[in-house]
Amino acid sequence: MILEAQSGKQDEFVHNSADIVFYGGHAGSGKTFGLVLIPLMFYDDPTFNGVIFRRTYPEIANPGGLWDEMVKVYPLLGAQSANHSWTFPSGMQIRAAHMQHEKDKHSYQGAQVVYFAFDELPHFTKTQFFYIASRNRKADSKTIPFIRATMNADADSWVAKFIDWYIGEDGFAREDRSGVVRWFIVKNDVEIWEDTREELVRQFPDEHPLSFTFINATLDDNPVFLKTEGEAYRAKLSSLDEVQKQRLMYGNWRIKSHGQRLFKLPTYSEWPDINTVSWIDPAYGGDNHTSQAIVGWHEGRIKARGFTWDRHVGDVYGPILKNWERYKTGTAIVEDNADKGASARDLNKLRGGNVGKHTERMNKHIRIVHYVYNNWHLIDFANDCEDDFLNCVLNYTEGGQDDEADALAGAIRLLTSQRTGSKYRLRTARV
Repeated sequence: MILEAQSGKQDEFVHNSADIVFYGGHAGSGKTFGLVLIPLMFYDDPTFNGVIFRRTYPEIANPGGLWDEMVKVYPLLGAQSANHSWTFPSGMQIRAAHMQHEKDKHSYQGAQVVYFAFDELPHFTKTQFFYIASRNRKADSKTIPFIRATMNADADSWVAKFIDWYIGEDGFAREDRSGVVRWFIVKNDVEIWEDTREELVRQFPDEHPLSFTFINATLDDNPVFLKTEGEAYRAKLSSLDEVQKQRLMYGNWRIKSHGQRLFKLPTYSEWPDINTVSWIDPAYGGDNHTSQAIVGWHEGRIKARGFTWDRHVGDVYGPILKNWERYKTGTAIVEDNADKGASARDLNKLRGGNVGKHTERMNKHIRIVHYVYNNWHLIDFANDCEDDFLNCVLNYTEGGQDDEADALAGAIRLLTSQRTGSKYRLRTARV
């Protein structure tokens, strides 16, 4: 009999050597099962002990939850259960516990536990987590104490800020940073981070830095579940409201409920057969995105869709031109603030005309509020609007990633100026 983690992200999580490891971000990624597997590497060590937390008692016993995952595995190795605790033949003990109230953390005062784990960490408070971390001690065990935690994306939780380095401006985990180990200490309730332990020791010789990493995992990283139930589960996630879908299905760490962000949930519609206008907010390097918004009028509503690329504008001329052709775009405008109209001239030449350039002087946030926020009640996004573009619009905050919202503001300004007959003038991009 072989009990092992699935190859890939789950295996990386189970066998990680960092002091603290966070895992997940997406629903259905095999998070709870990973926590249950980890102690099995020590099942013949009588000095090893562990506690796996859910925030409330009912969450432990929910069908398909923590206790059910334990029942699938632990009896296979001869473990006996009593009062939500498991004792293995070697004497190793693993317990499922809750911490519903803030004060419950004090139940572990004086405890010495080698393995602490939190299933769905955003449900716990930061003070609960760090208090329990202080109880993470080896006692008589030969194993170095460690902490593991799983989670779905939650922009409203303290966890989102804690792992911010691992998350891109668009709200999604950066794969180039997933699994990268960093080091931190806590001074005056503030985390201080460095890339190496040596750098923290140099700055704070009396402190003991801890190693940490976050491993992003999706439903696709759980192939066993995906093969049996995954597609039906994916369909259920798709039916959730937009905020929950973005968090659970896509792992969006920045999307918040309407009360905490500029835009409420969008409305959608089929894309009608209409003529459109388009606006390009070009990128020339750095962390900026090249964004293309396409909008048109239909039955008194603004129909909108968009595209975004984490690339220099010159690298995406082809897709830009194809989108203009596909969506029957008439006037197209390219902002020329950084390249003095060079990309507008290029696209005008490639298209054979009807591409203008514009130098923007209005504050971006004011423009986005005026043209997007004030017209939000009139906007229907296409049912198949590109997720990356729409997510960035929904996640827009002043001072944050703004290329997509900025392009949409420009397109709506162009569209409404044509309808109202205003004297909004644009300079033609000469070839």
